Amino acid sequence: MKNKRYSDDFKLQVVRDYLNSTQGCRTIAKKYSLPSKNYIYDWENYLIKKGLLSEEETHKNFKEAYSLKNNESESKKTAYEKQLEAENLRLRAELVYYQELKRLVDEDSKKNSNFKFKK
Repeated sequence: MKNKRYSDDFKLQVVRDYLNSTQGCRTIAKKYSLPSKNYIYDWENYLIKKGLLSEEETHKNFKEAYSLKNNESESKKTAYEKQLEAENLRLRAELVYYQELKRLVDEDSKKNSNFKFKK
């Protein structure tokens, strides 16, 4: 099978469609019959390097958008959900503590079992 070549205009169209869409990368790749979603990521970087796409247009600002979205969902949580999350966090910390304590006890008992009294 011969490798297909895509024009810069087509690449730009696909990447912009992805950036302006609520659909995922896989869905956009299928929409344009691309063999892999990685084409979109690669083309995004290629178009930035070539100067055809500005970084402001891309998902480089994803962290900022994600943190805003995360803050919105944080404020929508009920008191019960917040209580459950706090309890989950506490239990995870306890688990780590007890795992470390067990490791230390096992290590200590191993050292003591190797200790021999001289007569």
